Amino acid sequence: MRKYLRHFTHLTLTLSALMACDSGDITPRKGEPTLVCGGFAGLECPGDLVCVDDPNDDCNPYKDGADCIGYCEDPGPTACGGFPGTPCPEGQVCVDDPNDDCDPQNGGSDCIGICEDAPATCGGFPGTPCPEGQVCVDDPNDDCDPQNGGSDCIGICEDAPPAPATCGGFPGTPCPEGQVCVDDPNDDCDPQNGGSDCIGICEDAPATCGGFPGTPCPEGQVCVDDPNDDCDPQNGGSDCIGICEDAPATCGGFPGTPCPEGQVCVDDPNDDCDPQNGGSDCIGICEDAPPFCGGFAGLACPEGQECVDIPDDDCDPQNGGADCLGVCQEQAGDGGRQYVSYDPEECKWLKFPCPEGMVHFFDDTGCGCEPA
Repeated sequence: MRKYLRHFTHLTLTLSALMACDSGDITPRKGEPTLVCGGFAGLECPGDLVCVDDPNDDCNPYKDGADCIGYCEDPGPTACGGFPGTPCPEGQVCVDDPNDDCDPQNGGSDCIGICEDAPATCGGFPGTPCPEGQVCVDDPNDDCDPQNGGSDCIGICEDAPPAPATCGGFPGTPCPEGQVCVDDPNDDCDPQNGGSDCIGICEDAPATCGGFPGTPCPEGQVCVDDPNDDCDPQNGGSDCIGICEDAPATCGGFPGTPCPEGQVCVDDPNDDCDPQNGGSDCIGICEDAPPFCGGFAGLACPEGQECVDIPDDDCDPQNGGADCLGVCQEQAGDGGRQYVSYDPEECKWLKFPCPEGMVHFFDDTGCGCEPA
């Protein structure tokens, strides 16, 4: 009898709470009683809430407790994926559940995911814009690559990164502590060309290194001279404070590791291995390859550079190769350097004569002859 009286009391309280609710937010506020459901009257939960068993009572709905009182809770995200490949409802996509221990990137092909609202699409043939405050980025889950001919790829909208703080300008506005003022690459004002009052943007200051205590850089970075101070480590400044930069990719060596596309492998000036003196297995570093020029399109070089023939290709501009591609190098006066190869690896074994009055040279971009 007490059991039924207890259930009747719960139902009475529940009916009173439901009649007092308005049509607004049905989520219980902090300090309010939890919404109850089920029981003898079969009370349903409002909205999208679901009725679950109350683990704190003595009534088990799985053991003759058909009239147990439950409580309402948010069902959470819909599950998807897994072994059966359960799809999400229309307008949602299946993503990895960050709260479980199953990683679909590491062998978890049958991981259970959760459904999230699909991001808005953008770009494509009509050039659909994103809502204000968002930017259009490539969709990593499709086969269309905007970097390889996919000018009409459909993108997805993501929240735009917060705009950096501005600095400099006429009033010389400083950056917050821990940041430095750099030129804004997206404006037309160049502080190197008369723009003394250019507005800059604030960036996180690089980590410092070296100095008297010899502070090391974090793993994956190297210590270089700070171009913005007055201390020169090449001129007596053995205790100069440097800044940390990402270390260049390594290449060459015993396995002949190649550089990423658009870069060339050059000797690392900071090690003791010399490829010109028996170090055929020296580890090198990757640097940006010199830009191409000429060719059918007549590509021009940046100011201060000139277009020269690539000596180690099969196209000879002196023998009918009017559309040969060249590479850009610093302009040299009459009798300047003449490259024979722009491949430092090839230069290790390449033998070539130099005209009278010129001597061999080897540098980070190749080898050739230069005035004696």
